[in-house]
Amino acid sequence: MLSRQRQRAAVEPLDARSDLADEQALHEPERTVVRLDVAHALRRLNDSERLVILLRYEQGFSHPQIARRLEIPEATARVRLHRAQKRLRSLLEESS
Repeated sequence: MLSRQRQRAAVEPLDARSDLADEQALHEPERTVVRLDVAHALRRLNDSERLVILLRYEQGFSHPQIARRLEIPEATARVRLHRAQKRLRSLLEESS
């Protein structure tokens, strides 16, 4: 979801600012609900799951950077991130 928002922001033309603002205003309540759902799901993750998710998506760390930060092998970092993503996805589906 975060990467989709970044991609969308990168491809929108600058001359469509008023149209863009109108479009964003229309979807703001929906985005607020999604943000609340994500925040709630993140709180339900355990500390290690939450940490790898935040390092990857909030801090933009790569797998090798996550591994160095957590002082674990890169393969372990990949597995932990994959499992945390799977659990987060499951929690978000529960809230839908």
